[in-house]
Formats: sequence, structure tokens, C-alpha cells
Amino acid sequence: MGYPEIIFVTALLLVGLYMTLMIRREFVDRELRQRQEQQRMEDERRRQTAVRGNPRSVTRR
Repeated sequence: MGYPEIIFVTALLLVGLYMTLMIRREFVDRELRQRQEQQRMEDERRRQTAVRGNPRSVTRR
């Protein structure tokens, strides 16, 4: 195995590692965004039920 092959294999390994990290980060970001969206929907639902249950907050609206 000569010098050019070693450089080529090292470059391939680095590119593969970079791609793996980027894909993993994309998945983590997507999961985090879904969790935030779910939290927002739950908060909205809680607010709606609170408005329905409390007549004082209805008159304030």
C-alpha cells in the first residue's frame, strides 16, 4: 500500500465520519422539533380546557 492509497483511504474515512455525524444531527434536530411541536399542542389544549372550565378567564377574553 503506497502513499497515495493511504491518503485516499484516510480521506474516505473522514468523509464517511462527517456524513454519519451530519445525518445523526439531522435526526436529533427533527426529533427535538417534533417534541417541541407536541409540547406546544399540549399547552394549547391545556389553555383551551382552562378557558372552558374558568368563567372568569372567558369574560376577560
